[in-house]
Amino acid sequence: MPLHGLRHSHATLLLQAGTHARVVMERLGHSSIRVTLDTYSHVAGGLQESVARKVDDFIGAKNQSVSEVPKSKVGVRGFEPPTT
Repeated sequence: MPLHGLRHSHATLLLQAGTHARVVMERLGHSSIRVTLDTYSHVAGGLQESVARKVDDFIGAKNQSVSEVPKSKVGVRGFEPPTT
């Protein structure tokens, strides 16, 4: 594999692993983060799906924990302690 292919693979794997694009930009020596994001935009689609799943999991966990709160502990306006 040519050196450029290894460089491209390295950057792609870093982005897929969740490395911030700014770090990848610095490692590659790009002049701006826009160059990095434009060059590796093909990776962004998969990253968007990954983030969407994480948000869904987070919201699901929040909704689950809210439903587990005993009714007697929930105040008049939601999660404030009851005033008695």
